Amino acid sequence: MSDWTTEEDRQLQQLYGDGACSWESVADNMADRTAEGCRKRFHRLEPDDDLVVDAAEVLTDEVTWQERLSVAKSVQRIRKGDELTAPIAERTIITDKPFGIWFTADWHLGSVGTDMDTWQQHMARFFGIDNLSMFLVGDMIANIATHKFVLPVFQQVMTPEEQGLLIGSILKDLVDRKKLEAVVLTEEHDQRDARMSGVSFLRQIVRPLKSKIAFLDNRGQVIFWIGPDKDNLIAYVVHACHKSRYNSFLNALHASSREARLDIMANVVVTAHTHRPAMGWYNWMQGLHDVLQFADQDIILGEEVFCIQCGTYEQHAQYGLQMYGSLPTPKVQGLVFDPHKRNIEMAKSFDAMEKLLKV
Repeated sequence: MSDWTTEEDRQLQQLYGDGACSWESVADNMADRTAEGCRKRFHRLEPDDDLVVDAAEVLTDEVTWQERLSVAKSVQRIRKGDELTAPIAERTIITDKPFGIWFTADWHLGSVGTDMDTWQQHMARFFGIDNLSMFLVGDMIANIATHKFVLPVFQQVMTPEEQGLLIGSILKDLVDRKKLEAVVLTEEHDQRDARMSGVSFLRQIVRPLKSKIAFLDNRGQVIFWIGPDKDNLIAYVVHACHKSRYNSFLNALHASSREARLDIMANVVVTAHTHRPAMGWYNWMQGLHDVLQFADQDIILGEEVFCIQCGTYEQHAQYGLQMYGSLPTPKVQGLVFDPHKRNIEMAKSFDAMEKLLKV
């Protein structure tokens, strides 16, 4: 195919500008030109082109690798700035009194088998306790649009979109009351369908809360700075992971204890997903801790690591029973942090947390 001439360019612009219905009709009026060739040539011409540009020059210009890399880096910066989650986040709590966190997960709001009455009772009790906030470790809703089995899809009492709107409203209410610190956005339920489409409807709903709470993507750390004023803060590190690869049906705390060994700086390790609640603590790297204390080093390694495995409110869904069997009733699991000295207390009920918070 010969190069385009200036006269052909003018004819092409005139034909298309006169409202030709298709590129095929344009090509019919131009000798030896195809519809695809006409389309490509037209889009290479600038709207205000005076048609003095050498066609060969347009076709032979090369883009350097430096220019391509610059474009890629620009896109990276835009996407990074638009990202909702972060691997590490910080929360500052200014308080002179003990500060409590309720660790909860696997609400599965929207499932036919969820114990919504108990969930609602727990929320009402939670809202009534001062200086108690929430760390939500994933699977807030039960949205499933695509699954290898039809059963869990049919066991939704609301559409995935309705579930997303519900949890968006709940999270906004928690934030407005200053009762929410962090949320883990998982890929198990909250974003199951996003793995297929690349788009998370839930993330778009909660995006306006980005500047007000910490969002983690399945696994991450939140550093809580707690103290009576900004000059006297104690750092408590919470490592959260919704779905760990180290789950074991023989030991409910296996996942959290294994995650603790991967992150020795954490004071608290919380996991979820298996629907079987458990709490415990142990001395991790106690020898190293003692050596650092003896050497008067201002480094916090070792000490007690508090492990939490969250339970679930989804108790009676047929698919869940097939996967997990019968489950214990929903448990309340919380920790109370001292703002004046490094100390953490476990609590397995709202009454216990309220008592510790009033000390």
